[in-house]
Amino acid sequence: MHQSALAAAAVTLDTQPETNQMIDWIFRYSELTTVSNTGGEVNRILVNEVSRDGQGTESSPTYNRGWINNLTDAAAILARYPEYDGMDIYGNPKYIGMLQSFPYMTILRRGVPQIGDSGSYAGYGLLPDKDHIMVDGFKYTRDTNPEAAKEIAQHMYFVKGGNLDGIHYDIWTRNPESIADEVEEIIDTYGEWDYDKSTALTGYGLNILRGGTLYESSGTDVMRDTQRDFWIYYGGAKSHRKNDTLTLGVDAYGISISSGLGYPEDTGSDPNRVQWQNATLSHNT
Repeated sequence: MHQSALAAAAVTLDTQPETNQMIDWIFRYSELTTVSNTGGEVNRILVNEVSRDGQGTESSPTYNRGWINNLTDAAAILARYPEYDGMDIYGNPKYIGMLQSFPYMTILRRGVPQIGDSGSYAGYGLLPDKDHIMVDGFKYTRDTNPEAAKEIAQHMYFVKGGNLDGIHYDIWTRNPESIADEVEEIIDTYGEWDYDKSTALTGYGLNILRGGTLYESSGTDVMRDTQRDFWIYYGGAKSHRKNDTLTLGVDAYGISISSGLGYPEDTGSDPNRVQWQNATLSHNT
């Protein structure tokens, strides 16, 4: 978005005091009028609008994904510019929470719940769906926040199916392919993320009760899937939402048993969306 665009322009200009003034604007509070905008508001957004679980003001998990997709670009650009010693996005605990949020929301090792305008009927999709979010997150936290780096590495390993071929740091990093060995070292030391443990995300408003696991049957190469979960959404986010508060989700053995309808077939004020897809009646509440 405009914050990352300005960050790229400021670093490319690399002229003081203009560059630092431009970067300061990214974090400054905005007094928006029809003809001017006095700040990019990154600080206010992180403090006031991102929950302690790392979710923005979107009901939909996939729309919340857009927040970190856009903010990651600005964070990485500024992290590569040591001449600016002001705000550090990777040092903000709310942003770190965004990076760490994905494994906690993953169900059946397949994707995230269909809440609000997200996903498709009985469909799953893993988040994040862009490698650079995890790669940059790992790179810029491994020395300053080892616990966050560990969780990011574990989820990265899972999302890539244990195959880190093709994963690499950016072109400004010496030995960019070293990330594969670094992630595998974490897995060897700490093991993979436990996707079987239950989760209570009270800031966002999602509790997931998990049972079962995914394992290789003894003496065979056959994978057995006994994973199941119950989840309930009780969040108050108002953007890209449906009337689905207190939805009870049920997933078992690779199937979404009480799926929502996912992203609406029609948007705006279409009667099908307003009267059916958005309505409580079409949800398991």
